Amino acid sequence: RGIVFMLTSMLLTASKWSLIQCMTQRSEPNSFLQQVSKLQLSATVQPITGFVSFCLALFFEHDAIMSSSTWHSPLLWRVPTLALGIVIILGAELKLVEVTSAVATGVLMNLHHIPMVLVGVIIFHDQVSTTSIFGFGLCLLGGFVYAWARAKSGHDPAE
Repeated sequence: RGIVFMLTSMLLTASKWSLIQCMTQRSEPNSFLQQVSKLQLSATVQPITGFVSFCLALFFEHDAIMSSSTWHSPLLWRVPTLALGIVIILGAELKLVEVTSAVATGVLMNLHHIPMVLVGVIIFHDQVSTTSIFGFGLCLLGGFVYAWARAKSGHDPAE
């Protein structure tokens, strides 16, 4: 069952970034999509994403969300800061798709998980298996090979 969710997520994410690439690179120069900043676009998209995510959380995590300890937790005060961070990250990702491609963004998004894991290991003493380390190494190698191949080909993202 987990593999179905993972494959569905991969398919939807690939579709999302491909559509964003078409929207940011192939829209008419005077269209709204070309005139709006990536931060404005992010501010438009995020409330919709948040609403859908909240509805899904209510469905899948009903007991945890309805628990009184959830609503009285000091961690709840961190939500606005996290939300702002997410909006900024999405704005940066939208700009990245605009100037590169959906594929390049996908590669870089996978590479940015590596420092997050390293911080988890260093600060929180998370345990990482040898297989996971090997997988991260492959991700890193794949990112470097992709960057090298892209630079060697001189590919223009707007093509």
